[in-house]
Amino acid sequence: MRLGAAAFLFAFALAAVAASAQTLVYRVDKVTARSEGAALVIVVKGAVRSGGWTQPRLVMHKPAARDSGNIEIDFVATPPKNKKAVIQSIVPMNVRMTLRLPRGQNAVQVHAETNSVTAPVAMTPALERTALR
Repeated sequence: MRLGAAAFLFAFALAAVAASAQTLVYRVDKVTARSEGAALVIVVKGAVRSGGWTQPRLVMHKPAARDSGNIEIDFVATPPKNKKAVIQSIVPMNVRMTLRLPRGQNAVQVHAETNSVTAPVAMTPALERTALR
């Protein structure tokens, strides 16, 4: 009896963790990437399939081969809980990320469930002069 109850609680806990796991958002609409001093600021606008999504984040992929020149990122968020009543419509979702400006990376590619968008890194004039030397 106790073993059955323990197994039930363990299964319930696993279901709760899986429900709160972040997943790719529905789509990416726009990506901007610009340098600000030694930082790279990435702003992403996209959409999710329904209301109730929370905690939007950008999750970087492990660094790819340096030859690519792209920073690859997943746009993820936490979906609504199964029994929560939410609007059933495409809802906008935005996120901003600041990170150290990596060398040799000239574009940002953001992935969603249905598409991906690539944007060049806009450099400040001072950084462009330094990069040309």
